[in-house]
Amino acid sequence: MSIRGEVQEEEEEKSGQHHLRERVYRSFARALTLPSSVDPDKAEAEFKDGVLKLTLPKLEEAKTKRIAVKSAK
Repeated sequence: MSIRGEVQEEEEEKSGQHHLRERVYRSFARALTLPSSVDPDKAEAEFKDGVLKLTLPKLEEAKTKRIAVKSAK
């Protein structure tokens, strides 16, 4: 799984006889190795308030199964 993005920042300062404007553009990329138990087709990503949230659901066959155990009296 890889994540790519771009950050754009612009700053402007006016003071007396000078005017300063700065623009910064930068890109980033990250590569992650997912466990084999993750379903990559259902993976989701959300970016909100500077936080990246990844939702990585498990494959159906990787989910644990619960088995009821009856005790003998």
